[in-house]
Amino acid sequence: MVLVRDSTGTYRLGRALLDSCSQVNFVTDSFAQKLRLKREKHDVQISSIGHARTDITSLTTTSIRSRLSPFEVSLDLCVTSHIAYQPDINIDISTWKMPENIVLVEEKFYQSRHIDMLLGTEAFFDILSVGQVKLDTTGPMLQKTLFGWVVTGKCHPQQSRELAASFKLGATSIDDHLKRLWEIESTETSNVLLKPEHRACEEHYVKTTVINDSGRIVVRLPFKNNPSQLGHSFDIARRRFLSLERRLAQSSELRLQYCQFMEEYERLEHMSLVTEPNLSEPHYYIPHHCVLKPSSESTKLRVVFDASCRTSNQTSLNDHLLVGPTLQDDLYLLLLRFRLHRYAITADVTKMYRQVNVDLNDRKYQYILWRALPDEPLRTYQLNTVTYGTASAPYLAIRSLHYLANLCRTEYPIGAAVIESSFYVDDLLSGGEDIETLRTIKDQVTKILHRGHFPLSKWHSNHAQFIENFAIKDLNTCDNGLTSALGVSWNQHTDMLLFHFKPKIVASTVTKRTILSIASALFDPLGLVSPLIIVAKIILQELWLAGLTWDESVPQHLELAWKKCLESFQTISSLAVPRYCKQVNQSSFQLHGFCDASIRAYGCCIYVRSESACGNIGVHLLTAKSK
Repeated sequence: MVLVRDSTGTYRLGRALLDSCSQVNFVTDSFAQKLRLKREKHDVQISSIGHARTDITSLTTTSIRSRLSPFEVSLDLCVTSHIAYQPDINIDISTWKMPENIVLVEEKFYQSRHIDMLLGTEAFFDILSVGQVKLDTTGPMLQKTLFGWVVTGKCHPQQSRELAASFKLGATSIDDHLKRLWEIESTETSNVLLKPEHRACEEHYVKTTVINDSGRIVVRLPFKNNPSQLGHSFDIARRRFLSLERRLAQSSELRLQYCQFMEEYERLEHMSLVTEPNLSEPHYYIPHHCVLKPSSESTKLRVVFDASCRTSNQTSLNDHLLVGPTLQDDLYLLLLRFRLHRYAITADVTKMYRQVNVDLNDRKYQYILWRALPDEPLRTYQLNTVTYGTASAPYLAIRSLHYLANLCRTEYPIGAAVIESSFYVDDLLSGGEDIETLRTIKDQVTKILHRGHFPLSKWHSNHAQFIENFAIKDLNTCDNGLTSALGVSWNQHTDMLLFHFKPKIVASTVTKRTILSIASALFDPLGLVSPLIIVAKIILQELWLAGLTWDESVPQHLELAWKKCLESFQTISSLAVPRYCKQVNQSSFQLHGFCDASIRAYGCCIYVRSESACGNIGVHLLTAKSK
């Protein structure tokens, strides 16, 4: 029996089961309702013994305290309808020789009662203490934990009626796939009116941002309420790090890449050691983990910082930060404009977030725990720059680009305009009608960003002379000319947009889950292959109408339809669409729109018709949408 914090801060009794094999923690839906815990949407699938699967739809966070000691721990828990009855039948302990001086956490452990929570491996090994008492050679034993003494081991010779299962996290979020597949077809008009919180964030930036002696921009974190309300975060950050350390120990290559990433972070002075952190003042420890991206040209492994991790009072750093307004045009508009330049150029800002310094007074809210080897002491570091994973990071980094553009507008008007209109986060997509325009854009944008220590790299262009005029170190040249423009493949030699279909999974059984996962793997923000994607959407609609679960085999007619759709997806690599959709030296330019609908779907498309001065006419698909 433990004490569990409810939504009001009051601690209530709950029954917890320790499971050293479960990779996640659980709480029953009824107990979460009793505590009125705040839930977050969290669609994942749990795999257990015999490949049995359970869908989880929500996640909550709370603190668990010992009834017998000051020990307290904060945990994320998956909400499930039922965990188990433990033990499954009452146990006769009349012959047990229990030590009189030991106080058990659960005095009535022998009675079969329902379990409110299951604490998995994340917490299991951290709460074990030195101390073990065997009641006999073959029976149960007592184990000391930070919660108190618990009973474990074999305690009944006969087979139980039910078998308890250990769980592991077994799927990517279903919502992520649905959002990717459906929202990519939506178009939204941006709201130019700032919300009050956006206006407050902008005012805060203007009042507090400065440029230091070295020329770097220094920002303050935009808190929307008093950061002293942050609770204790060291404990959960420590447990998350130890869990990460166990994962890294299983792969020497992964551990090496992680250590190299952190060593570079410290070498570039983007983080620094804090020898004596003052934990009596408001602060926040950010847990971290890695994300692998094998397709990346620069960084295969990236460390991600989780500033949404809740503290002992169920708030996180991100809960206290203003997000800020959206400052850049959306990806869709940038790609449309990208197709209208005769000559295009792309580049990106190297480590953009980390080129902006955070004020010394706010770095205590960006503490992390780190050590390269398990036998080293666990040390506290502070992150000195804007940190990816904090709610305000995108705004602070992008606003800093605009800050520099505004300072240099008089001296470099073209470069300032490009910075404010042609960046998507750290990616530049621009162009012009001649080589001189390209040179001017590159020169002015580079000079403006250089003043704030924002280096530009990976320059690409379809203009051969532009490539020849700049040093190889400034360009990202490749034999086949392939690069990525905001996720869309672009061959700069042929000036064609290309498509690649490489699903992450190849499942033998066709289910609703596999269809969604594969269909969402095709990234097409301009809708150039909408006729293919809409077929997959129609199949998914029929699966929903049929009421099938995520992992249930689909009916034969839908399986055949899906396999035919998949065959068409496989041929997509042969498709090439001209990036430039106008005529050179055009004399006229027209847009032609078409739309149609049926009982199952509707769609629209826009074509560009342009005519050159010498009478050549070209017609190209500009964009399309379907639902």
